[in-house]
Order: sequence, then structure tokens, then C-alpha cells
Amino acid sequence: MSRNLTREEQRVFAKSLRASVHIVSDWQPIETAPKDGTAILGFIPSRGGYVADQRVANLHWTNWGNGEWEFTNSGHKCFDPVTHWQPLPIPPQPA
Repeated sequence: MSRNLTREEQRVFAKSLRASVHIVSDWQPIETAPKDGTAILGFIPSRGGYVADQRVANLHWTNWGNGEWEFTNSGHKCFDPVTHWQPLPIPPQPA
């Protein structure tokens, strides 16, 4: 048998849910980014003047040459300087 939660139970549940979710919203300096192949969101300031804003891209570090950032979707080298990063968001769960 199920029942509706009281207002107080809803408030407590919402508060505990907010406390359990880790959300990273601050950009971090690129020097702190993982360099183990982990995909990240990278911020590339010089790529903002296009029809589609391309300043935020899915990137990963590769050890080719002296090491470089690559676009995860294409594998192409990112020639523009990456200044900041943050982890990828958690993907949605299937319905």
C-alpha cells in the first residue's frame, strides 16, 4: 500500500536529495585537469566568434608527441589554447 508524503516528509526528502547530488558548476584551471584520457568539458576562449559558439568542447588528453588535447568526438587535435575545464555531467538515465 502506498501513500502520499506529507509536506514535511517532502521537504526532508528534497533537502536530503539536494545534499546527496554533487554538482560541479565552477570552471577549474586547465592545469588541474586529468591527463589520463578522461573526457572533460574544456573551455576554449578563441573559438567563440563562430555562428555556433564552440568555446565549450568535449576533450581528452592524449600522449601523442609531448601530449595534447583532442576533441573526443572526432579525435582531431585542439590547436587553440584550452584555459579551463570541468567534468562531464552525469548522463540521463533511460526511461
